[in-house]
Amino acid sequence: MPYVLHATLARDVVFLWLERPPDLAELNKHLRGEWASAKEPSYALSTNTTPTYPFQPLSAKRDEVEGIFRRLLTAAGVFFPPELASAPLWLPTYKQCPLPAKLIDGGQPPTHLTPRLHAWTVIGQYITMVDAALFFLAIPSLWENFADIEMGYDLAFWASLAQYAAVLLAGGRVLPTTRLAPQGNITAAWEPILDQKEQLRCAMFARHMPLVCRAAQHLHSDGALLPAEDACEAILRGMVDGQMRICLQARSANDGQPTRLSSPYQLWLQALQATNPALPLPSAAAMKWHLHLAEWRARAEMVRELPVRLVWQVYEPSTEEDETWTLSPFLEDVTDPSSRFPLSAISEIASELPSGFKTISATRCREILRYALAYSPMLHGRIDCDALTSATCTTDELLTFLRDEAPTLIAAGFGVYFPTWWEEATQRRTLTVSGAIRQPTGEEATLTYDALLEVDWQLALGDETITLRELETLAALKSPLVRWRGRWARLDQQALQHGLALIRRRRKTTFTQMLQIFLDQERTPVPGVQEEWISQGSIDELMGYLRGHQKIKELPPPPGLNATLRPYQQRGVNWLFFLTEHGLSPLLADSMGLGKTVQALALLQYQRARPNSGPFLVVTTTSSVTNWQQEAQRFCNLNPLIHHGQRRHREDLWQAALRHELVVTSYQVLLRDVELLRQIPWQGVILDEAHQVKNHGTKQARAARALNARYRLALTGTPVENSALDIHAIESFLNPGLLGSQEAFRQRFILPMQRDDDDAKHELQQLLAPFILRRLKTDPEIAPELPPKIEEIEYCTLTTEQAGIYAGILQHMEETLADTDPFKRQGAVFRLIQRLKQCCNHPAHYLKERSPLPRRSGKLLRLEELLADALAEDQRILVFTQFADWGKTLQPYLAERFGEEVLFFAGHSTRKQRAEMVERFEHEEQGPRIFLISLKAGGNALNLVRASTVIHYDRWWTKAAEDQATDRAHRIGQTKTVHVHTLVCAGTLEQRIADLIDGKQRLADDIIVSNEHDLEKLSIDQLRDLLALQQDSLAAFEPMYLE
Repeated sequence: MPYVLHATLARDVVFLWLERPPDLAELNKHLRGEWASAKEPSYALSTNTTPTYPFQPLSAKRDEVEGIFRRLLTAAGVFFPPELASAPLWLPTYKQCPLPAKLIDGGQPPTHLTPRLHAWTVIGQYITMVDAALFFLAIPSLWENFADIEMGYDLAFWASLAQYAAVLLAGGRVLPTTRLAPQGNITAAWEPILDQKEQLRCAMFARHMPLVCRAAQHLHSDGALLPAEDACEAILRGMVDGQMRICLQARSANDGQPTRLSSPYQLWLQALQATNPALPLPSAAAMKWHLHLAEWRARAEMVRELPVRLVWQVYEPSTEEDETWTLSPFLEDVTDPSSRFPLSAISEIASELPSGFKTISATRCREILRYALAYSPMLHGRIDCDALTSATCTTDELLTFLRDEAPTLIAAGFGVYFPTWWEEATQRRTLTVSGAIRQPTGEEATLTYDALLEVDWQLALGDETITLRELETLAALKSPLVRWRGRWARLDQQALQHGLALIRRRRKTTFTQMLQIFLDQERTPVPGVQEEWISQGSIDELMGYLRGHQKIKELPPPPGLNATLRPYQQRGVNWLFFLTEHGLSPLLADSMGLGKTVQALALLQYQRARPNSGPFLVVTTTSSVTNWQQEAQRFCNLNPLIHHGQRRHREDLWQAALRHELVVTSYQVLLRDVELLRQIPWQGVILDEAHQVKNHGTKQARAARALNARYRLALTGTPVENSALDIHAIESFLNPGLLGSQEAFRQRFILPMQRDDDDAKHELQQLLAPFILRRLKTDPEIAPELPPKIEEIEYCTLTTEQAGIYAGILQHMEETLADTDPFKRQGAVFRLIQRLKQCCNHPAHYLKERSPLPRRSGKLLRLEELLADALAEDQRILVFTQFADWGKTLQPYLAERFGEEVLFFAGHSTRKQRAEMVERFEHEEQGPRIFLISLKAGGNALNLVRASTVIHYDRWWTKAAEDQATDRAHRIGQTKTVHVHTLVCAGTLEQRIADLIDGKQRLADDIIVSNEHDLEKLSIDQLRDLLALQQDSLAAFEPMYLE
């Protein structure tokens, strides 16, 4: 059976206690006198003066009781006192037995009982009235979470009274005062203001007050408890005072450090919001302040009981040149506000006044006026109470009065009236700043990211149109209340100043800044200012697209293109054309193998058809230069100029570019010839494999940004490899300034996304969506005929030799890094990782020796098995490794092992050699079937759809790089299922890399470790844990490599 929680008033605190319901059948027998023997029940009254109340948890359950109170008070946000306490409660007692509290207040006891009051000792918890105010307000929301506790009727009463106190506070029906305690000390207090209606409500509360609520009060001389009316008043005052202190303490916590207080008034204000209500003054000074407040309160009650009230009428200046406002005092009938007379004329027209005014003498008028002036420092020094005169003030003084003093006067029962136009004049007028962007014409019609746009401004204040000169004039007045267009108006000066600053800042707006405005990148909302933008022509089309309202037009097939585009490719070309025609540079991020090159060439065909079209530049990787040359010849009948090699054009590059129309170069040549290439006004610059510029500060990225072009285009299947900063770097090339500075981008997006802020991620996606187009091969409408890709992790086991080398490297690491200078640590850690990877590949790779390779590496053995299976099925195979030196070692070994030619594509291969190798692998019927490729040199921009098996011999740090290499085979044109095998040495660094890669399927900015250089920050212990060899994973497989 659950415990019952009770609450009892104990002077100025609250006593909470638990009741354990008794056995009612046994109790009723006792109450009816049906006991057959002299043995009394266990809960009968003992001989002690204040015996222990029997219906409460046993002393053995003290910890349980403390736990219940701790849970309750903590859930309500109340401080939990350290120890339980006891209190004498005066409860009805019959035949030496107390009546259970639940029986007393849950219904009427049997009529034949005539109990007497007796004190019983009860164990419970004292809480302050401030804490009680918080606790009882929280009860309705708390109780559903405490099924093991039942609420007593008295507790429900406390909660209802707390809610009533909150209603009084919300209505402002409270008054600050002081209270004389029974001990003679003065305390600051908040008391409720109760009119006749509220007093009746309090009387109703008192009639229904459970007896337990006042059971802790001392008995009166007649043996009765504290009257319910007095107890109800004490509880209500306590709830009002406690709730008000809670509100004030919450507000003062946000106001900074308190100021030093000294005057009685300041100390009283401090005591009104402190938890301790004692007035920190000497007793004589405290009593003087108490009497002063009592006198002030008596005057307030006197004014409140009068049939009339004092009001102030505000009169505006009589002329436009005059700024003198007048505030005149009047007396107004409380029951008839239309009956109002000037205070100064009361005595002169006494015979003409209504009956309610005739009892108000001139002396009483001055007394009311003096009382009212105490609420208004401004009026206090301007009105002669003897002459009952009016007050005058300036516009600024009137506004101060309205803001600071008028609300206080109204709350005190006085009134303030304004001219009839005042309500309309004081309505806050929103300043609307509308910028109409002019459509560029003539030579400026072509938009570029740095093009300056002209803006025509249209201004409105509220519903009225104003000119820029009027706005400047109003802002110069620096007053919130001004005479404007023949009438008074209240203006938001801060909004006017912000509006002017906005116009001045936007007077010369670049195309990129305008985009940032439409994308809410540069728009900072200002209260009172509404910023609007109007566009027309092509700019309006672009803005409609950015808002999602404008659809991109369908284009006819590209002129002169020797290819039939797939539907998704034509949509991509439509998108590219739309953005480039509207001054934006797009990022085409289709998955590898979906034809980004042909889409870029199709765009080039549209651009070539324009009159006076200039030359185009393609920057790509060295391995892709030939591919671009062949694709341009095939699809566009172009003979591109290959700006590569020692014989490349230098002196006459501009003329040669005009003849060929298309120039193809590599990133390496771009670095060397950037000063030459940047001088040419390219019609368009295309960055193929644009992730090559993903690092913002590299020379390669800076060189790309230096190129001069009407539009720019970036192509990459891996727009994000390591973090969203990759996108920022690419967009800095495409649309400089659009995403703001790198640091601002990091603060706004990268850091929140690292904290798993989905809102930041969604905001970034929305921001980038108009400028990035990405389709995946897995999208059903893209390439439904593309065969599947099956990926498998092939776990390999280290041989004994490999395991010994691996362990030796780790031991050497600890000895080396312990003494390594912090500035040299990065290089040491990097070399460590490389050595461990080499050990996993093969001992000969790590030892740099030309010793025999067979049966010394679990990974090499698995590679041989996979190659044997694939060759048996006459498949063609791509084998990727990140180590060119290991590829050079593998090539002759595999050729001898399988008795056929093995191609090796690496960075040292010339462009001609690379083209020949690709041609042989792809098109020779009896050509080489094994193509060994360096990941960096050939991991992108190659079409190798003849291969149907891909093997990754060692791991890179990002899945994107491996996927990009895999998609040399898994791309449009592939007709077979592509099997991808990734070799991983179990229990080693490679497995840790695999685990990391598994967590990189989201945006790469969620990566914890993105490359080797992040490991340099780890301690030696952390490195040991990350890189340590797991012996358990070796034991099961080691016998495979033993004779």
